Amino acid sequence: MIVNTTILTLLLTFIGIYYLFLYLISFVYKRPKINGFKDEYFYFIFIPAKNEEKVIKKTVENFLKFNSNNFRLIILNDNSKDNTRAIVSSFFDKDKRVVLLDRIDLENKIGKGAVLNFGFKQILFMLRHNFLEPLNLSNDFLKKYDYEHIIIGVFDADAKPYSFSLNRISDYFKDFNLDAIQTMIRIYNREKSLLAKMQDIEFIGFSQIIQKGRASLGSVGLGGNGQFAKISSLLKLGETPWGNTLTEDLELGLRLISRGLKLGYADDIITEQEGVENIIGLIKQRGRWLQGHLSNWIYIPKILLSKSSFITKLDSIFYLTFVSTVFLVFLSVSFSFLSFLKIIFVKNEILNYFHNINNFIGFIVLITISFIFIPIFFTGLNNFYKVNIFKKVIFIILFAFYTYIWIPSFFIALFKLIFKITIWVKTERFVIEEYHLPKLEKVYENEKRAYPRINLNFLTLIEDKPAMLLDYSNGGIGILTKYDNFNDEINIKIKELNIEKAGKIVYKLPIENNLYRIGIKFT
Repeated sequence: MIVNTTILTLLLTFIGIYYLFLYLISFVYKRPKINGFKDEYFYFIFIPAKNEEKVIKKTVENFLKFNSNNFRLIILNDNSKDNTRAIVSSFFDKDKRVVLLDRIDLENKIGKGAVLNFGFKQILFMLRHNFLEPLNLSNDFLKKYDYEHIIIGVFDADAKPYSFSLNRISDYFKDFNLDAIQTMIRIYNREKSLLAKMQDIEFIGFSQIIQKGRASLGSVGLGGNGQFAKISSLLKLGETPWGNTLTEDLELGLRLISRGLKLGYADDIITEQEGVENIIGLIKQRGRWLQGHLSNWIYIPKILLSKSSFITKLDSIFYLTFVSTVFLVFLSVSFSFLSFLKIIFVKNEILNYFHNINNFIGFIVLITISFIFIPIFFTGLNNFYKVNIFKKVIFIILFAFYTYIWIPSFFIALFKLIFKITIWVKTERFVIEEYHLPKLEKVYENEKRAYPRINLNFLTLIEDKPAMLLDYSNGGIGILTKYDNFNDEINIKIKELNIEKAGKIVYKLPIENNLYRIGIKFT
């Protein structure tokens, strides 16, 4: 059987040459000056947290090391069944910049995108109703900041940002007039595991350098860690800017590009995250990434019709479709193996042409095609790993073998895509932090109540007045509000909880910041 691999070689060569083009233009990447616009922007940092008791305490502590007070750390508790909520709550008395919001999953929406949209709606609620007190913001907040200068940051629950990150991000937004920014990613457990080190090399090599090249084209890919966007830009996508694919981060970037908005990359702001330390977990994670990537092909028509520049459109489409490189590599390896076993005979008009002229030239062409990505990874290693040339070569060889984990990941993604399996599986955490759990969740344990009480932090409307829902049960609710003029008989409508009942105020307690805690019993 004769198999003609000419088209396969052409495709792989084109992809390699394009990435070399991005590599070359990465050298003209520009950073803004260090201006220190630290008071010009305000940041709401979203951290979706679902059963993150292993890492959340250390993560909150890391974010509180920002050398800026112009932020609120918003922990979006996504129905955690462990001690995540209690651990976060233990920070309330220590630092007013920590805020907990609880998402109630009545709509059966699965995935990080739904959690981020919930957080975004809660912030919009706060701003539109000028209900700032529960989030410990001053009454003149909206006089200082408009939607153009309020930034939403998104990080994973295992993130470790640099202390100067917010000040430096402000420089990028101000100088380059960007709508969204992605920071550089590294793996913080890279010295503990060879597999984690390979992931680090992947980020500092391919991801970092290619992102710098794409930044010049206005088509940076947003990630789930270290992502920033202006509220004004997000609102151009509506009140639910994040989508429901398994890669909501990539999807957000594509949606912004399809609206003609400008994305940037900050290579001098590093966000560290935990690398996966077992091969099965890594394949599952990359399978989810690839599945989300493939499902985002639906944005190709919108990108083509967008107001973005031609080069931005072209690069965005290349980036989306080049994920098929994994399959092309699989075909190439398979054909080579079958040819070696004499099961098939490979015909390749391009390589045959060079071989017919000179076998040595043909060999050089083959090697060049096979190792076309080496300069990218060598540059990344040279910038971040201060080791001798021998170790760098060893790392590159090991990394070449490591890249083949994408092949089983691709087929897992393809299988799930075909059979419409879209369950979002969170990556397992490996670093376990010690913590002393306060008894916050048991504050009501000695009460004699007919109905169990559930603690919440949740912004809603009670008779068209903004309030934070603190707890609820089948018997009633507790709210926090700045209004004390409710009637004793009150109508309760909380659409997020499917509650529509009559109630009666049973207590009203004034507390700090001109707020009132009110207890309402259902009648």
